[in-house]
Amino acid sequence: NTGVELTSTYTTDLLGAEAKYWANAAIVDGTLNEFGVNHDLPYTTNIKLKAGLTLNWRDKYILTTRLHWIGPTNGGVGTAGVDAPSHAVVYLHGQILDVLTKGMDLQLTINNLFDQRYYESGDGSCGGGSGLNQVPQDPRWVKIALKYRF
Repeated sequence: NTGVELTSTYTTDLLGAEAKYWANAAIVDGTLNEFGVNHDLPYTTNIKLKAGLTLNWRDKYILTTRLHWIGPTNGGVGTAGVDAPSHAVVYLHGQILDVLTKGMDLQLTINNLFDQRYYESGDGSCGGGSGLNQVPQDPRWVKIALKYRF
């Protein structure tokens, strides 16, 4: 089994804001030998790509967006496994620092911005195995928070 993970970051000025870009790629290849038979690695994708951008205006307004793309994922060994197709999910987080008083921040988080419907792989078992087939993951949800830093 082999794998590699690569990460890159870059910071620059963009329209008067500090812009931090990052990207990550994880690649794995291998097999599982079970009773003399080689199978693809269970519950594993061969590739994951993640990227993000954070904009920071004068340490007052901060906006971060992230993209996660996960390749097709194996559902397990044998015929019981159900594969999961590839999917991409976008996350968005914004905050205003010291909004009403020093130390009080207003935050907005949107998970799964485009409400992408996606599922985890599984082997169809409940209790004795590694998981249920095609368990739905979080739909879009929004959180608004007022946070106070002491």
